[in-house]
Amino acid sequence: MKLLFSYTGPLIVDADGNYYSRTISDHVLARYFRIASNVTMLTRLKKVTDDNVIRRLMKIESQGFSVRQCPNLSSLTGMIFNKKQAKRIIEQAVKEADVVISRLPCFIGNLVINEAVRQRKPYLIELVGCPWDSMWNHSIKGKFIAPSAYYATKKRVKNAKYVVYVTNEF
Repeated sequence: MKLLFSYTGPLIVDADGNYYSRTISDHVLARYFRIASNVTMLTRLKKVTDDNVIRRLMKIESQGFSVRQCPNLSSLTGMIFNKKQAKRIIEQAVKEADVVISRLPCFIGNLVINEAVRQRKPYLIELVGCPWDSMWNHSIKGKFIAPSAYYATKKRVKNAKYVVYVTNEF
């Protein structure tokens, strides 16, 4: 089975094409490999060549793991100029997957869920935070984005058959 996992990222990539992360490790990916032999992560990438930075990250070495890069949608500029390209990438990635897991809140994840619904692919949401709290308390720009991001996440969670929450209470 092929699983598509959307994650806002970014994943770090070194000069040799190895992937690293602060939060995604082989241990975290193992839960996805319990249900799929191939896991493709759809995420933003950031190239890093500084060995001091890379040493502090976890290297991803799981067999059957691959990455599909998605353009940045986490800014107004990104949403205006990258959304069309991102939608094409997402459409193809969802088409190639048997099942989708989307980590929310995430602009990329919202589009992935929309496409999974459109293609009638089963999907699960991992809800790892409240967009209102994270954006409202982030910046002035965040205060403008928080209401729509909160509504978008709430709508997708309401319509999902499967949701995993990271907390017991909210």
